[in-house]
Amino acid sequence: MEWESEKGKELFLLLLTSAHPLTRDEIIAAIWPDAGGKRASSVFHSTLHRIRRALYRECLVESGGAYALQPSGTFVFDAQDFTQLTEKARGLRDGREGSLDIMRQAVHLYSGPFAPLLESDWAQSYRLRLEERFTEVAARLTTQLVRQGDYAAALEVSETLLESDPYNEEAIYQLMHALSALGDRDGAVRAYRRYSDLLELELGIKPGHEIQQLHGEIQNKANKIPLEPL
Repeated sequence: MEWESEKGKELFLLLLTSAHPLTRDEIIAAIWPDAGGKRASSVFHSTLHRIRRALYRECLVESGGAYALQPSGTFVFDAQDFTQLTEKARGLRDGREGSLDIMRQAVHLYSGPFAPLLESDWAQSYRLRLEERFTEVAARLTTQLVRQGDYAAALEVSETLLESDPYNEEAIYQLMHALSALGDRDGAVRAYRRYSDLLELELGIKPGHEIQQLHGEIQNKANKIPLEPL
């Protein structure tokens, strides 16, 4: 309730995500693109006042006509921490010492779409960049876990990735692989069928060749009847 308005919260997040101070016109264009003239100026200044009242008076600074959050202030921002972790992961080749731990931290930190209720272009763009980073690091992590034989962890990460991106082929492939390796071949087959039905219903396409091939191999193993000992 301290924010008093969603626009106050949005302006705070805009400044928090920006790499540099923003002018009044840049802020208005990002948050109130349809406003103009005196109305735009009025709503801008009233929103600044609400942020200062919600946090503290000096939380915003203005210099040369540009606005930013207080440089000496401390603002905990998980999206920024996530971005830094993914940057570190990008700088390390798979198999390098520490790369697995960094990717685990990043995937664990990502808790879903950034500010999902915000519909402004800037928020949607920032949200998409974070989702792309998550997809990239989660896919790398899953592949590494499978290679190391940690199928339980690979299964967990694959499920998390599919929650974020239900159409991700790499995620469903590794999920089926992990389930089969853990002895749950029926579960792997069911996962394939759900994925296949989703693609057919939503996109009108079939799973890729590699996924179909893996499904066939798993199904053949599941259908094999062990011979009775002589």
